[in-house]
Amino acid sequence: MNLSAWPSLVGTVLAGTGRQAPVALEGFDPSDREGALLAGAALLGTCRRAGALGPTGGPAPPDADESAVTISDEAEAVLARCLAAGTALLDEWMELASREGTVAPSASLPDLLDLGRSNRQRAVLVRRVLGSRGQWLARLNPGWSYALAADAPLEERWQEGNAAERLDALPAARAVDPAMARGWLEEAWSAEGAKDRAALLACLREGLSIEDVPFLTAVLKDRSAEVRGTAIRLLAVLPDSEVVQVAQRAVAASVHLGRSLLKRSLEVELPPILPAPLDAGFVGGKKEDRGERARRLTYVVGLVPPDFWTAQDASITALLDAAKGHEEGATLFEGWAHAAVLHRNSEWAGALLEAAIERQDVGLDWESVAAVAGPDRLQAMVRERLGKPGAQTMALLWHVPRWNAELSRALVRYLQQKVGDDWLWWRLGEVALRLHPSVADEALGMIMPPEMFAPDTKWRETLSLRRDMHAAFARGGKS
Repeated sequence: MNLSAWPSLVGTVLAGTGRQAPVALEGFDPSDREGALLAGAALLGTCRRAGALGPTGGPAPPDADESAVTISDEAEAVLARCLAAGTALLDEWMELASREGTVAPSASLPDLLDLGRSNRQRAVLVRRVLGSRGQWLARLNPGWSYALAADAPLEERWQEGNAAERLDALPAARAVDPAMARGWLEEAWSAEGAKDRAALLACLREGLSIEDVPFLTAVLKDRSAEVRGTAIRLLAVLPDSEVVQVAQRAVAASVHLGRSLLKRSLEVELPPILPAPLDAGFVGGKKEDRGERARRLTYVVGLVPPDFWTAQDASITALLDAAKGHEEGATLFEGWAHAAVLHRNSEWAGALLEAAIERQDVGLDWESVAAVAGPDRLQAMVRERLGKPGAQTMALLWHVPRWNAELSRALVRYLQQKVGDDWLWWRLGEVALRLHPSVADEALGMIMPPEMFAPDTKWRETLSLRRDMHAAFARGGKS
């Protein structure tokens, strides 16, 4: 059987048998075009799934004893159900298995290796549960080579890897030897495209220090605005850098804190120009107007460490309240959000989300700010507002991949009070993936609206599977 006929067969499927006759295969009547097409697809499809000739002279299968880390029969049965149910549950299974230090059973390795090919985050999980047998198997299929990347020396991955492997290798090398990794990037700099330069430069955040300043300062002359902006943001993270000092002086000249009775007040003067080196990272518009000057202020405020503001005898709440009624309040609010994300200040991020909910601000970069605020703060915010939740409050739910038991229990009770009368009912599939497994039985006992038969079925399957998954690993996971 010649598998090279497959592309021609696919061409017939796309064009239709009326326009293109299927490839002639021995044993099939060419006059029955539809029958020949279907029979050929079945035959060649089976051959393709059966595989190809394996490499000759390859390594022998590993004989290492993995019995000490093999999963229990119960956890293996759950894995089989996960493979049939979908990738989201497989990710959770692999997280639990790697936490227990167990490896996936041999029969599941090809499926897991296939799943990791197109998703970098999933690839990390797959590598953790492969074991020695999975590593051996990955060497026999070029499409699974991603699973071997972590075994290669960092410099080899940097010099010979693809774009994704190099993006993994550089921060890993920075964690070991920051100067060495920076040297690799400097050597390769002129050969990289603008997008790659920006992405690789951002990796210097790992292990960032004052020793990186000369290189970052030189990069401020790069022809790409994206690269220059990345360099400015990295320099802004270093407390003693020139960028931080200049940004703080620019903000102090534009934003003046005062007092009005018992409250803080703000006076804002929009900057007419940006001082060097801050101008290197700003992409200006063609029109010089108030909006353009407001964008400059947002940009500069976004570089300044948030603690700069509270060091001036002003609380975060007082500052946000003062900005609320100011005509440039939205400008400051956006700048503070950028600064909270850049400097990874969870206190500011949480306060900004609280203020955005009150203002019903839909312009905030919710995903980035929520990631900095952290899951505990987000869940507490939702739980406190369940009595009268708004759209922004409930939107925070989807920024937390797994909900804690307290929030999960509160949400189940909330749904029971709003049977069929809340949009959350129509996202039960996502709810089932996030609820804490300890409340699964309570959730499964909820009264469902009669019109939700199909979502109800999926909801029950997902919740039951996650409950059984966690129970299997709670009992040890190992055989």
